[in-house]
Amino acid sequence: MSTTWTSTRKRDVAVISELDEVALLKACDGWPIGTTGIVVAVSPTSRTIEILGHLGESLDFLDVPIGRLRLVRKCLEPDLDFARSRAIEAADKKRTPLPIGEHDVVAFRVPIDGWPVGTSGTVISDGPECKMVEISNHLGEGLAFLNVAPDQLRVVWRTARRGNAIAVD
Repeated sequence: MSTTWTSTRKRDVAVISELDEVALLKACDGWPIGTTGIVVAVSPTSRTIEILGHLGESLDFLDVPIGRLRLVRKCLEPDLDFARSRAIEAADKKRTPLPIGEHDVVAFRVPIDGWPVGTSGTVISDGPECKMVEISNHLGEGLAFLNVAPDQLRVVWRTARRGNAIAVD
């Protein structure tokens, strides 16, 4: 007597909800694959995630389709009020982008002068209509100096010193 097994079991999928840590499965708005963030708002087809810098500063908010996210860590006890406050801040920051300052590390949102999307450099001169961005190699040698409009840049890392705005231990 033989037994035939058929399996109709679908792959288990974790639901991504507020304050879960996620990673991008595809590049989004200049952020590369693998970039991690925290979910601050949930909709039926997408999640709004907050990208944080190494000092905990908010760098960006992205609306990402669910299929482009991978769950990294589940938040066991989400504070929904905190998530809602971050979602409100996300809406405010979308209307007023974070200013880019001197010594901030930025990445291109669009190709510029032959340099592809995602190319990073350091802002060496801060003007209201144009930022001078230095692109350098692994030895710190300057490869290019480009004048770029702020709306074509996103902040990858913010300098810790901004006058008296941020205290440093």
